[in-house]
Amino acid sequence: MDGAVISSWLAKHWWQLIRNLGKFVSMDWLKRFYSEERIKGEIDIRTKATDACMTCSYYSQEAMCWLEVTNRSPFEIKLEKLQVKFLGNGLNIGIEKFSPEIIPPASNMEIFLQGSISILEKNYKLIQESISKNSYPRIQIEAYIICGKKEFLWKKTHNNIRNVEVNG
Repeated sequence: MDGAVISSWLAKHWWQLIRNLGKFVSMDWLKRFYSEERIKGEIDIRTKATDACMTCSYYSQEAMCWLEVTNRSPFEIKLEKLQVKFLGNGLNIGIEKFSPEIIPPASNMEIFLQGSISILEKNYKLIQESISKNSYPRIQIEAYIICGKKEFLWKKTHNNIRNVEVNG
């Protein structure tokens, strides 16, 4: 019975054990056992589930986007460059953020992006029509991530984004 209790405790608390192990053993040594694909699998970047995750304005010609970044790895990651593309009805609007963000291990963080865009009136009306017909746009997220000595590009596309505002 004692072995089952110990193994269930280890299953629940393995993140804390790895983090505390890093105090005694170099985290660089531990990173050798994590491949680039495994680290990519521990990172998730998605649009906010509540409120408007993406807002585009025709008159002010700017776009804003809220993202939630989850780092489930036991390592600190650095988002060196972040790019969000709003895709719908032939429209391709991009917002970029070049200032690095540090995401601590096993944590969540909200990131705000804002940038100037160029929307023609014709495209603005197409977006409004598609949203009114329940044809929702896609958002493609690309991030250049540095984790120790490993550098890689993380990409993901979210389809049918329903919390998008396009203002006139």
